[in-house]
Amino acid sequence: MGFGTVDSYPPIELDEEDELVEGSKGYFVCYKTTILQIFSNWDYWDLVVERNDTTDQGIEHLYIQGNLCSTFGQATGLYDLPNGAMRHLIPKTMNFGPTGAHTVGEDLPEECTGKSWLDMLVVLAVKVNADRYGTNQADLTYTLFSADAQF
Repeated sequence: MGFGTVDSYPPIELDEEDELVEGSKGYFVCYKTTILQIFSNWDYWDLVVERNDTTDQGIEHLYIQGNLCSTFGQATGLYDLPNGAMRHLIPKTMNFGPTGAHTVGEDLPEECTGKSWLDMLVVLAVKVNADRYGTNQADLTYTLFSADAQF
């Protein structure tokens, strides 16, 4: 059974008698995707994100994922990102060679053809109905490290 459009807060779905539809209140997640452009021509690189909120009311349940075009559909992780935390967005098994190496080759998925090799898809996920009322903000800093040896 699928749920229809939810346009209320907290996010719930009501039936014809204005009663809560069982299971419609829990586990709502909102996603925001962003294309982050990266470039490294070193042998190894590492992309990290740090969260250091500057407000008292941060996002309670925030998760992040990073995907190179060549890894779309593969498990690169959707990681929790609490305030004060740092996360690596790409596993060590994928951070080798210049960034451009991830959009060339015979194994490249068709959806990557013609894409910029600088593009990385970043997915932020927020669990709705977990935060306090008002403006909830998270301050994120992305850093790309490059090196000639594995980190």
